Amino acid sequence: MVADGTLNLLDKALEQHPDANVHQWLESLRQVTQLVHHAAAQLVSASSKGDPRLVFTPFDPVLGTSRACDYYNQVAAKKQIQIMFESEGEVPYINTDRVAVAAVMDIYSPTPSSSPNRESGSGSA
Repeated sequence: MVADGTLNLLDKALEQHPDANVHQWLESLRQVTQLVHHAAAQLVSASSKGDPRLVFTPFDPVLGTSRACDYYNQVAAKKQIQIMFESEGEVPYINTDRVAVAAVMDIYSPTPSSSPNRESGSGSA
């Protein structure tokens, strides 16, 4: 597994590190890696009964987008990035699965971790 191999390389490179916390953190990462691997193996071997069930409910796309921007602003603030959002007029509610919408917003969200410092982005609905 790539993560385990990387942790082994980090162990070797940091074996003389004076801070004992570094070694505890590496062990914690190793444990998390093993737990995730175990969970993924269980999911892969579990039988699925068709496609996931979507739950359609009325959804306010302006409020949903605003909340997503608020969330990503917390992440972006660490890099001095600001995400601005404003609504342009009336946007009707839509009947959709809000969890699916959140997943799509997460996939297509700006990635502050890959952006240089001191940038801003904007979105509108």
